Amino acid sequence: ESGPQRAIWERFPENKVYLANYIITLIGDPRKDYVFSEIRKAIGIEPENAAYDYILCGLLLREALEPSKTWKKGDPPEKFYTIRDRRKLDQAMSELKKGMRKPYYRLYTQEMAQERMKILDFKTD
Repeated sequence: ESGPQRAIWERFPENKVYLANYIITLIGDPRKDYVFSEIRKAIGIEPENAAYDYILCGLLLREALEPSKTWKKGDPPEKFYTIRDRRKLDQAMSELKKGMRKPYYRLYTQEMAQERMKILDFKTD
């Protein structure tokens, strides 16, 4: 699904709505290195937007942590995950901190919905 979204964004490279939509479609993509490089490009294009740092943090956390198979209700929360990769966990926390220092967080979901409504010729009211 990310191919067509990338093509739309490349056609309108100044449109941050299409950039965000493209990045969102990459979240489940198995090509990790490619996804990380595309998110870093998005950070370079819109450096004040914390959304891309948070997405990168989440993807790194997914690789760094493993849900515990032995966790039972009543166990302390710190036993819920097992650390698989400490370096990626530290990297994820670094991305989280970068995002927290930025002035805004936007994924442009409302704007993307309005773009789709224009394409389908629906009225916004």
